[in-house]
Amino acid sequence: MKNRICVLFFMLLAANFAKGQNIEVLNYNIEIAGIKVGTAKAKSSLGANGEHIYHLVSNVDIDFIIFKLRLNYDVKSVFDKKYMQSSNVLAKSNKGTFYTKTHQSGQGYKIDSEQKDGKVNKYLDGLAESSSSSLYFHEPIGIHQVYAEYYGDFIKIKRIREGVYEGELGKNKDVYYYQNHKLVKVVKKNPIKDFVFILN
Repeated sequence: MKNRICVLFFMLLAANFAKGQNIEVLNYNIEIAGIKVGTAKAKSSLGANGEHIYHLVSNVDIDFIIFKLRLNYDVKSVFDKKYMQSSNVLAKSNKGTFYTKTHQSGQGYKIDSEQKDGKVNKYLDGLAESSSSSLYFHEPIGIHQVYAEYYGDFIKIKRIREGVYEGELGKNKDVYYYQNHKLVKVVKKNPIKDFVFILN
């Protein structure tokens, strides 16, 4: 009996160790014009059924004369071996609280969202191999569109040069910089000043 308990104990330890090995965390500073205005933490992990979970949390606190923003942004996306299954976004700011919920339905997604411009309920055709949160861990080689969890739509993405990609959705443009397939910088274009995420 004691031997069985010992074996079970060590099996649980091994399982927890293996699970811990499947977690990757990346930390970023968020800057505007070289001034730190926030932080972001991206986490990649494996779920109990082998699903890939990407979780991004960022906090921004800007108090300039012409521009004030306090934002807590939290997004979690779940993928099977190939496609995104679901995502949930919660954005709390001094301009209000907003959310977007996405769930796979057939060959597309049902989207329920509350954004600055109002409520959005729609069906989006097509399945996502990548999303804004998974880009922190996977260079989009050979991928031409990425799911933007907050906006509930696809970003058109193109390779500019080796390790550099530009994503565009309406007036929103981001530039992603990779070194050895690891995301080291993101430039989020803004009419006032660009937001820059820099890997610590």
